[in-house]
Amino acid sequence: MLGLKNMTLTTLAAALLGAMLALLPADAFAGHLYGSNAWTSAPGPLYGGPGPVYGQVGQVDGQIRISVDRCTGQWCQIRAGSQSGWHPLSNLDFGQAPGNAPIRFNQLGGGPGYVCFYSKANFAGTEYCAAPGTHVRDLKLYGRDNAVGSIKIVGNASATVCRDFDLTSYCSRIVLSKPYMPDELRDAVSSFRVH
Repeated sequence: MLGLKNMTLTTLAAALLGAMLALLPADAFAGHLYGSNAWTSAPGPLYGGPGPVYGQVGQVDGQIRISVDRCTGQWCQIRAGSQSGWHPLSNLDFGQAPGNAPIRFNQLGGGPGYVCFYSKANFAGTEYCAAPGTHVRDLKLYGRDNAVGSIKIVGNASATVCRDFDLTSYCSRIVLSKPYMPDELRDAVSSFRVH
């Protein structure tokens, strides 16, 4: 009888834990899988949402390495050590060191050639091909946000792919076909330019 009670309590505890986890938002555990490296340009507050109206939840120092989970409008959700919150985009540097301007990707177009983006690894899934000069500022508008699993380069072309809209946040220049995207960009591409 004692074993049955212990078994029932264990089963009940597991069910309660499962129910509590089910109440969390779907992305509660996904926030730390990715993140773009950046720097704070000056000390400032962290807010509970995108703006002061959400209340201050912390403070960050200037010129420290942080991780940017996502940006919306003029605000970015960041992680700095054990703190997380929203910080103004204007106070972030995405360069190689604090104070460096971000790398610009406005090189002249290449060609002849084209670049194909696939929704799955190994050039599988939905395919979308683009010629040099194509600039897609927000893949969400096309229903393809965060859905690039591989990229094929054909001919004399290349592509700049970025985690956030309009070639911002973490970006990488792709000059050779990639059957698998790098970890920082796997299912995390939101904009691109074909050269």
